[in-house]
Amino acid sequence: MFNQPDLVRDMQRELDQIIQEGIVQLTKLLKNSETGISSGTAVADDDQFTLNRQKQHYLRETKLSGVGRGRLTERLLAQGILTPTMLQELKKEWNRKAEKAAQTDEDPRKPRRKRKFK
Repeated sequence: MFNQPDLVRDMQRELDQIIQEGIVQLTKLLKNSETGISSGTAVADDDQFTLNRQKQHYLRETKLSGVGRGRLTERLLAQGILTPTMLQELKKEWNRKAEKAAQTDEDPRKPRRKRKFK
């Protein structure tokens, strides 16, 4: 079939060696990608994904409610300084203070004026 069987066998051995090395490299890459070692950013990517997901959830809620859509809020969210969860906590805190002030008939936005006694 082939005129030089020794040359064909040598080529087969070289090809077998290259294939084996390729398979070893592929299995290493697969293992590393599963554990996040290959890029080293798997945890950071997960954090970023979670942050973006929370942000999108918040933005969907604010479109429905119309509350908290100010430019400052949007800028703080975009810069990652404020998370949607933190914003929700702040809203709850502000609502509690407003309810408490309403119970005592005080407006939390207006400072108290001192009365002058004669």
